[in-house]
Amino acid sequence: MNTRGNLICERKGAACDFIVPDENMLEVAQWIVQNTPFDRLYFYGNDKPLHVSYGDEHSRAIVLMLPGKSGRLVPKVVTAERFCDQRKNV
Repeated sequence: MNTRGNLICERKGAACDFIVPDENMLEVAQWIVQNTPFDRLYFYGNDKPLHVSYGDEHSRAIVLMLPGKSGRLVPKVVTAERFCDQRKNV
């Protein structure tokens, strides 16, 4: 809820961005995918914070944020199976 009492996200969930110091964030993200009922997970890189949301939908959407030709990040949705097969140097 925002300061006016309105929902920030219409999916009625909660989200956070975080990084675990001295850990490979791909391994952290893969653990989340394999062990939690998340709604959406955005992966920006091994050494970048994760964005994870939780809500009623539990859609388990995994989005890789990859650099495009212009240098801007471009979202690419992948399956949990494909994501968990990724190596450490994504």
